[in-house]
Amino acid sequence: MDPAALLVKYLRDKFAAEIALQDGNVDFPAEWRLKFLEDCNQIVQQLVAAYCNKIVDKEGHIVMWYLPGILGEAHWVKRTTSDKLHEMIYDQEQMWKGVKVVQWLLATNRCSKSWCLSDKYYMVAEECTICLGTASFSPVWFQQAHAATNNLEVSATLRTMEGLQWLCESQEVNLLIGGILGVIHPALYETGCQTVQALHGDVPVKR
Repeated sequence: MDPAALLVKYLRDKFAAEIALQDGNVDFPAEWRLKFLEDCNQIVQQLVAAYCNKIVDKEGHIVMWYLPGILGEAHWVKRTTSDKLHEMIYDQEQMWKGVKVVQWLLATNRCSKSWCLSDKYYMVAEECTICLGTASFSPVWFQQAHAATNNLEVSATLRTMEGLQWLCESQEVNLLIGGILGVIHPALYETGCQTVQALHGDVPVKR
């Protein structure tokens, strides 16, 4: 079983056990790091709290999960300061590290009116810790404005060394996001998995 499937299975089983007020001990892969397991368990606690306060329609279907800071909660670390006081410091290094490696790919255009390029849609540069702009990363990219119907290609930015490094730096966070989706919207998660598998198998995709 691949890592994503293992994660979703664990989160679903743990979530179901907590909701049913059963024994919360759920088997987990032996190769998982303790920190990663702690992150998963904290995510489950957030999901349980949200489930108990879910927003539903008149037929009882869940229409929204309120999950403020769910990844933040999973990445809080406890550190002891020099004066022995304990404080909670948000561990953003992993996320920011991935963003910083692609800074030179980010772009804006003062003359453009596009929402993704015009600098009027961004904060003042001096107030930001990284460069302004957007970059397009896609594992399956159609060549726009061309009559040819070639196979899907990896976007140019994602083929760069920086793009690949960004993938490496953000894979654990993306794995957790996928795991959360697998609990709160199983159908959407399964559809995404089927699409990725189809693309991986080089199945023709209709435009």
